[in-house]
Amino acid sequence: MYAAVLVLFATGALALSAWLMPARPGVTRSNFERVQDGMTLAEVSAVLGEPSDVSPGGRAWGALHDGPRPINYAKHVWGGDTGGVYVMFDEKGGASYREWQDPPTESSWRRLRRWLGLA
Repeated sequence: MYAAVLVLFATGALALSAWLMPARPGVTRSNFERVQDGMTLAEVSAVLGEPSDVSPGGRAWGALHDGPRPINYAKHVWGGDTGGVYVMFDEKGGASYREWQDPPTESSWRRLRRWLGLA
């Protein structure tokens, strides 16, 4: 009985600590949803990490730089293994637009080549 109570208490303590811990920086969908209008580049970088066109796993996200943007706006890209983010900052330095991009699906041929070590 004592062991069961101890296990239950330990499980509850772990669940509570995981719930109370702040999210780690990185390019994830949940961190993307934490980015709000008006945040500065430093604030967005605290949530997503430093801007990078390449994910930790090697996926390239440089194409997110393409496309029009208003004059005097800056666009920064964050690449992750599960998605990419770009954020536009207005002339005052505040985030004014953000977008999440899912990674493109990998073809069966490409997956086979990667599995065989040919890609």
